[in-house]
Amino acid sequence: MKKLKTLSLFLICILTLTGCNSKDSENILSFQNELNSVLAEIEYIHVKINSIDTTSADASDDALDYLSELNDAFADLAKINVTDDDHLYIKDLASEGADYMSQAYELYQKAYGNDTFDEKNADLAYKYLERATKRVRVIISMLHGEVPDDVIIH
Repeated sequence: MKKLKTLSLFLICILTLTGCNSKDSENILSFQNELNSVLAEIEYIHVKINSIDTTSADASDDALDYLSELNDAFADLAKINVTDDDHLYIKDLASEGADYMSQAYELYQKAYGNDTFDEKNADLAYKYLERATKRVRVIISMLHGEVPDDVIIH
């Protein structure tokens, strides 16, 4: 019974926030679920990357596999349909993040894909990876109502 009351209260809040338009409510819930799913996937891949045994002979291959997954997750983030005006910033940030991640992945492939390590490409790849992940951190911060100091919103 308590769960039913909580669920009812949640639905009333959603309907109130969306002007009681059930189509808008469905779109917002779909958007939220999609966004949460992709962000959770990015976090999970991040944990897997950080758990790689760097002394392993397969470390480079494992890293490239996880980076491929991360690249796919960023592409999924950029494909999310933003359904309301309050979250339009996500579309641009996600698209930028996906572009940076794609460039990072290509450079990591060049850095680790050959028999010899290419430090220049690895360093550049890391910079692109930082830019991509910064976009995700900004999205998360803004969803919590916080605008990071180093972000300019137009």
